[in-house]
Amino acid sequence: MSAAKKQKKPHQATFEEVVQSYLQGVAPKLLPEAEMVIREDVRLMFEHPNEYVAYIDSLKRTPRGRVVVRKVIALDKDLDPVAAAVRSLPPRQLRRVVLRRIPDPHDRRAYIAGVEYELADD
Repeated sequence: MSAAKKQKKPHQATFEEVVQSYLQGVAPKLLPEAEMVIREDVRLMFEHPNEYVAYIDSLKRTPRGRVVVRKVIALDKDLDPVAAAVRSLPPRQLRRVVLRRIPDPHDRRAYIAGVEYELADD
């Protein structure tokens, strides 16, 4: 074999693996709506890593129960445009906005719903 052996790529966790890592140990205690929020947080991690995002979560009733609906107000790699979009909202919406930087889903530590988590080892 040549001196330049093929380096094995590190495993990149899938969406569901990251969700399960965050839910490990707390899932039985969570309301279904709380799990939906965690799933939405992880979805943002996969779709917009290292970007700033402002969003509003709401609960909607459906025939199958309540679901979390996340309305993204703004997202950008730079904080300024996102903050400007938030400042332009009416006070009623402004009270419900969450503005945060989205971590990369493959970082070993991340904050989900304001709580620091460390990904479980493979």
